[in-house]
Amino acid sequence: MNGRGRGGYFLLLGVVAVFGALSVTTAVRHGLGDIASKKARHQIIDWQTTPARVPNLGELATAQAGLLRGLSWVPGDPLLLEMLGYGYSLRAAIAWRGTVFEDTMQEAALEQYRRSLARRPMSPYTWSSTAWTLHRLNREPQAMWQAMDRAIRYGIREGGVQLTLARILLARWDEAGPERQESLRHIYRESRGRAARQLKQLASEAGRDDLLPPR
Repeated sequence: MNGRGRGGYFLLLGVVAVFGALSVTTAVRHGLGDIASKKARHQIIDWQTTPARVPNLGELATAQAGLLRGLSWVPGDPLLLEMLGYGYSLRAAIAWRGTVFEDTMQEAALEQYRRSLARRPMSPYTWSSTAWTLHRLNREPQAMWQAMDRAIRYGIREGGVQLTLARILLARWDEAGPERQESLRHIYRESRGRAARQLKQLASEAGRDDLLPPR
């Protein structure tokens, strides 16, 4: 091997070594982020899947601190950002309605959802959460409907997405337009299991039993 060939060979080895070191560093950081946020992630999932399980502010603060520790190792992780936003949304839900505190927490949730979507733009749950937050803030109607349309496109079969969309559409039926109204009818026709039972309750509470499929 001549001098030029040896130089190219060692250059290639250097490039491989650099990329190998970066891959190892990235894997280590993700591993540490998982460890730091493990308990917090489990808590958030528990609260998401068990609506009756309402955390107190102390529990929320502890969980969000765990998520922030995870984000210190993997800045910009879309799942952790989404969960952090959900924590702020829970804070808003247990705040006094109509207070500045509620709006402040909704604003914080919206910021995290948008940061998450910048990295994972096809996440239906994050889009539906964004639509819900804008609905609660009662602002940026165009952005709210766009978020809803993305949630419908990417996750109309997901039970949690279905419930969030139903809450918004039942509240804003006259504004929704025929296509979104048909999407909700489709949700009611196709929903199954626990989601179907919860959707039925939402329709009855809104006086919209006409949306329920015939028995």
